[in-house]
Amino acid sequence: MNIVSKLEPNAFDGADPIEWKKIAVKKAEESRQRLGVSRLYAYLFHNARYIFDPKAVEALQEVKEHQIADRIGISIYTPNEAMKALEYESVKAVQIPYNVFDQRLNQCGFFERAREQDVQVFARSTLLQGLVMMNPDRLPENVRFAENYLRKFLEICNRYDCSPLEAAVGYVRHNPKIDYVVFGVDNLKQLQEYLSIQCWSMPDQMLEELKAAFERVEERLVNPSMWGKGR
Repeated sequence: MNIVSKLEPNAFDGADPIEWKKIAVKKAEESRQRLGVSRLYAYLFHNARYIFDPKAVEALQEVKEHQIADRIGISIYTPNEAMKALEYESVKAVQIPYNVFDQRLNQCGFFERAREQDVQVFARSTLLQGLVMMNPDRLPENVRFAENYLRKFLEICNRYDCSPLEAAVGYVRHNPKIDYVVFGVDNLKQLQEYLSIQCWSMPDQMLEELKAAFERVEERLVNPSMWGKGR
C-alpha cells in the first residue's frame, strides 16, 4: 500500500524561513508515525501558494532527503499553480482537479510537460463535489447556474446508455497521462459501486462529444469556492 500525506496548510505561516526545513521534516515524520509506515510514497503541499516560494519547495525537499518520503509535490487548484509546480525539478507528484467539466489542464499543455518530467499526476474531483451526480431539477440554489451544463452531460450519457458515474469516472480514466484517480467514499456500498465500473470503457466518440460540449465553461463551474457567487 502506497500512502500519500500532506503538509498542514499553514505549517510555515509565522515561522522564520530558516526553520521551514525543520518544520517540514517534523510534520512529515509525525504523519509517518501516525500512519504506522516505514516510509511515505509522497508528501505534498496542501496549500498551493507555497509553490511560488522556492524556499518553501526547498524545505519540502528536505523530507525526501531524510528518506521520509520517496517523492514531494503539491495539490493544486489552478493551471497557473500546476505549471509553476513543473518549474521545479524536485517536484515529482502533482494532485490536480480534473473532471468532465474541467478541461483547463488539457488546454495549457500540463499533461505533456508532466509526462516529460516524470511527474506523477493524481486526479481528484472526478465528480466535482458530487455535482455530476445531481438531478438538474433539484439543484441547490448555489449551483443552479450549472443546470444547462448538467442537462447536456446527462443527454450525452443517455445517448450512450451509461450512468453519470460511469461517464464521469470513465472520462478521467481515459486520459493516459493521469497515473492515479483519487476518490472518496462514505461506506462499503459506495466503494463497491465505484470499483464495479472500473472495467467500463468509454467509447472514443463519446469522449470527443464530452470534450466538445465542455471545452469552454465559466470558471465558477469548475471552482467550487465560487459556487453561490455572481458572475
